[in-house]
Amino acid sequence: MRWLVPGSLLVAAIGCATAVAVRGGGADPDYDFKRLETYAWMPRESTGDPRIDEALLDERVRKGVSIS
Repeated sequence: MRWLVPGSLLVAAIGCATAVAVRGGGADPDYDFKRLETYAWMPRESTGDPRIDEALLDERVRKGVSIS
């Protein structure tokens, strides 16, 4: 019971955070893709994980990728 107030304050402080920086992932944010002339999607292969194999996810990822 004595952790209720400090725990609540911690949760409230975390909830008020304005931005979360995502780092990692192996991608270089400074890479210049404009010098590439073409690209192609690899054929879809089943991973066995229904969260990843969902067609809607694949569609959203493909729509999210844009080449200027």
